[in-house]
Amino acid sequence: MKKNSPLFFVIATILGCASENSSAPTKTAPQLTTTTASNITLNSATSGGSITSDGGDNITTKGIVWNISPSPTTSLSTKTSEGSGIGNFSSSISNLNPSTTYYLRAYATNSAGTGYGNEISLTTNAIVLPTISTTT
Repeated sequence: MKKNSPLFFVIATILGCASENSSAPTKTAPQLTTTTASNITLNSATSGGSITSDGGDNITTKGIVWNISPSPTTSLSTKTSEGSGIGNFSSSISNLNPSTTYYLRAYATNSAGTGYGNEISLTTNAIVLPTISTTT
């Protein structure tokens, strides 16, 4: 078949379209939600996440990240690591300060990036000093 024949152009166009459409799906960061905080004490709390989509690739790490400022990211050292894989997870958050508001969100990472759940806030319990009375 000659390269300048009409049949050659039709076949080349069909093969070109087929190769363009057969590309691998685009991978995205995971999608997830943050669960409500519970078991809040003077210096600890529990939260977690629910991964609703792995973004087309394996989850390599997941957990909770927190800070006293909104929108915490995994660049902070204040985070947990709950392993890999899709699904629900729970994290124990510790070393918090009493009477302090913290912002936290779940995170999950795959080869395309890190996805974050909705941000929630919690306020740790206050230190309650005992009441002392003396008698005469």
